[in-house]
Amino acid sequence: MKENLIGKSLKEVTSLLEEFKGKPFQARQLFAWLYQKGAKKIEEITELSKPLRRELAAKYEIRYPELAAIQTSKVDGAKKYLLSLADGARMECVYLPQERWGALCVSSQVGCACRCTFCATGNLGFQRDLTANEILGQLLLVRFALGESVDRIVVMGMGEPLENLTELRVALKIITAREGLGLNQRKITVSTLGKLQRLRGLVEEDIPASLAISLGAAENWLRWQLMPAVKGEKLSELIGWCSSYQNRTRKEITFEYVLLDGVNDSLAQASKLAHLVRPLACKVNLIAYNPVPGLDFKAPSGETIGKFQEELLKKKVEKVFRRKSIGADIAAACGQLAAGRR
Repeated sequence: MKENLIGKSLKEVTSLLEEFKGKPFQARQLFAWLYQKGAKKIEEITELSKPLRRELAAKYEIRYPELAAIQTSKVDGAKKYLLSLADGARMECVYLPQERWGALCVSSQVGCACRCTFCATGNLGFQRDLTANEILGQLLLVRFALGESVDRIVVMGMGEPLENLTELRVALKIITAREGLGLNQRKITVSTLGKLQRLRGLVEEDIPASLAISLGAAENWLRWQLMPAVKGEKLSELIGWCSSYQNRTRKEITFEYVLLDGVNDSLAQASKLAHLVRPLACKVNLIAYNPVPGLDFKAPSGETIGKFQEELLKKKVEKVFRRKSIGADIAAACGQLAAGRR
């Protein structure tokens, strides 16, 4: 199999063109065709000479993940894409249409090793990390091959992004590069369960994105029960890290809180959550649990969610939002992705 050009930085493209006696300006042209114009074959890159294209095509190719299936929500128009990778592995990403913009929920791994008890992907298990070209390939496929307008990216699909931080950084740098896709980092969110060992990997080199941390509960014992990958890590330590991160980056942090009926949706939990996050410049997204076959959890009533939100606001948490579930009827909402296995 030929080497894939997708996932290569401008520096790497410049270096590989030197092998064919290409010039730096030709590297910039090739880079733009890959990430701004959506070339699907090297032969399409007409700014490069025919001999150079022929030499490049003998060794390299432009390869996106293969589209295996599409499901479209009849409720909100969300589209779930089942993608096949070169080694036969499968994963999913989701297009989330809004009135004025479109977002793509991108996966970072095939499966997930974190085993969160309320998540379909966690119950699926872990297969492997995605490469930078496979992370980028989701976006390029949806934008250029399928013609969807992608204005925002949420790395909230399958997997724990910070467990694949090296490849994720490569992809995000290309996505935000002016010569690449040129997307503003304020329109990119990376969602993590907040494992301290992985969060500390952001200290030396940050990522060009906003950070969203899944809490699950406002008490250690309950969070450990729901999210076993963070067992033994105290919420006070997590909040301490968040405070240091904000002081260094000046970035607002989002906390995600999946509400489970009768488990973590009491007013007492809301009060403890408020006490936990109030010192930070943050916002809290409340997410009603999305049903997963085989799991016994249920979503709270709208009234319960409303009271939970009111309690947070009353306790001086200024930014609290009820996040709307999109794509739930096609198992494309938060926590439902399982690579087509149902």
